[in-house]
Amino acid sequence: MSTGLISSTGLQGVQRGFEQFQTHATRISHYGTAEGPQDISSTAADVVGLTQSELQVKASAKVIETESRMVGSLLKIDIEV
Repeated sequence: MSTGLISSTGLQGVQRGFEQFQTHATRISHYGTAEGPQDISSTAADVVGLTQSELQVKASAKVIETESRMVGSLLKIDIEV
């Protein structure tokens, strides 16, 4: 797997996490209104979704961070050789 593909996958994961977070936050903000959920169980599921979205972003950021360290290590090895 090339490093460009790794960072691309990480960035897509971050973007997906932010999109999911926005969706859940919007539904929570509309709770009890005409366009929002009327039952508390839907809102509870969205609260869980916020946490899942946060974890998605953190995990994807770790992928990007790890790739960056890996490339840095490879460059250091190449310079030393």
